[in-house]
Amino acid sequence: MKKLLAVLLTILMAVPLFAFSPVLFAKDGNKGGGNGGKEEKCNFTARFEKEPATIGMEAGQEETFILLVTNNCGMEQLKIKASSENAGLELGNAEFEVAPKGTFKLTVKIKQPPKSGTSNEVHWMIKLVSQYGKQLEFKFITRYKITQECRYTVKWEKDPTSGKLDPGQEGEYGLVVTNIGSTKINFKVTSKTEGLRFSVNEFSVEARQKFVLKVIVKQTAKGQEIFSKWAFVIATDCGGQKEIIFRVFFKATEQPSCKFTLRWQKSPESVKLDPGQEAEFPLEVTNKGTQKTTIKVEYSGEFLKFSAREFELEPGAKFVLKVTVKQPPVGKEPATKFSFVLVASCGQKVQISFRVFYKTPPANNCEFEVRWEKNPANTPLKAGQRESFNLLIKNKTGKNMKFSASSGSTAIKFSPDRLEVPNGHEKKMKVTITMPGKQNNEKGKTFEIVIKADCGTTKVAKFTVKYK
Repeated sequence: MKKLLAVLLTILMAVPLFAFSPVLFAKDGNKGGGNGGKEEKCNFTARFEKEPATIGMEAGQEETFILLVTNNCGMEQLKIKASSENAGLELGNAEFEVAPKGTFKLTVKIKQPPKSGTSNEVHWMIKLVSQYGKQLEFKFITRYKITQECRYTVKWEKDPTSGKLDPGQEGEYGLVVTNIGSTKINFKVTSKTEGLRFSVNEFSVEARQKFVLKVIVKQTAKGQEIFSKWAFVIATDCGGQKEIIFRVFFKATEQPSCKFTLRWQKSPESVKLDPGQEAEFPLEVTNKGTQKTTIKVEYSGEFLKFSAREFELEPGAKFVLKVTVKQPPVGKEPATKFSFVLVASCGQKVQISFRVFYKTPPANNCEFEVRWEKNPANTPLKAGQRESFNLLIKNKTGKNMKFSASSGSTAIKFSPDRLEVPNGHEKKMKVTITMPGKQNNEKGKTFEIVIKADCGTTKVAKFTVKYK
């Protein structure tokens, strides 16, 4: 009997351990860290209903936020454990369930810690783990409320670009930091570039006072550039910060040149191709600059191919880029225009344009007819009399075409002055003539109408209207 009680007691004591063990969330074949293929299908996401970073908080202030945890599974319910190692962060639920495609509102209570240093941000993390082992480390920040005025300026005593240094040589430059606010500001300086030092890393400036920060540079080894680049950050305890970026030139440095020349070994215009036919044209690229450069080919069309899309050239070296052209279907022009761009890493950019002619030039059919329905020359008019006549335009170009009408005389108006006529059809254009005043013994007035097709052909209708 005692043995039986001991066994039962052991089982009862094991229940809490089992209830909080990760094995509770594991399915068959999922023990030992596996996820049984569920991790990819059954993931979840989290976002705040209102971002904590948008609220400025004082030290000790408490705020409650809602974290929306969404189950992206279509069929399965997720069991999620939530935890955080941050002091001052309290979760409404350590464990919760989220229905398929559902969202759970997790309460997150935050107590803003005392401020230390110049950083205006506090970093937090909530760890979420599903029963399938899917883990999400949700990171976010809160900010301190800025309670003091934070106004200051920075200015170089002497511009670092005005001097030059040899590799390994040190240079010292004074940066004047002026507090233009009404309260004291504490500053902290952090380098973003190796080899950069400061006279102090932290300092304070009283209201309306200045401080000269010594910035010490040790010139880097010389590379392709004629200067070295440096950067550092000045942060404040009142929330503002500035990033300072500057350059220091090398001594006795010649400006490296960036230049390359191009020459077709075989001109594309010397070859004629039928539609669909291909031909290869070698383009000789020579680096005439003083530095090694990488050249990239930029082209997004379908009718040009290149033996290389990127290549390197030492100073004075040549590279033969083979450009393969595939002639497109016949268009309206006797030749196809192509273009692509060469971009050098040293800064130069060149567009190459050329033409390849068709073996059989496309037919340029731009025929149309113009005639009067009733000829104005057969209708005498009095001075000031207005009369309309129909001009018929017949399209014989083989495709739909637009026609425009014009006249050098203000006595003639068109309605409309632009007409679209389908291939093989004939359309009317109304021409209104207001007979000008008669001069001396004039018998009539001569007019000229110009009809132009979009394909390029122009026809002139010249006629004389007699005075009545």
